[in-house]
Amino acid sequence: MLVIVITGLPGSGKTIASDVAKELGLPVVTMGDVIRDETAKSGISSSAASVILRLRGGTRAIAYKTLEKVPKQSNVVVIDGARSIREVEAIEEHYRRRPC
Repeated sequence: MLVIVITGLPGSGKTIASDVAKELGLPVVTMGDVIRDETAKSGISSSAASVILRLRGGTRAIAYKTLEKVPKQSNVVVIDGARSIREVEAIEEHYRRRPC
């Protein structure tokens, strides 16, 4: 599987890149959706939700939850929004263990 991870500072064009990927027909999974889901469930702010997820599950928790949303039948996926090298490492290790 080809996995494209988009990273960058706020305003750097991550969403534009993801939108282009969607227009090309590629599946896009957004790490921010994990935070928004937690925010909706718990009623807390998104910044608090991300801190709580990481405190409970470690620095890779959001990456692990994002990987659960990746379509299994895809040969290519775009993951938008990695915030740390630990999240990128989690994604790399996941696909090293599960060769396609």
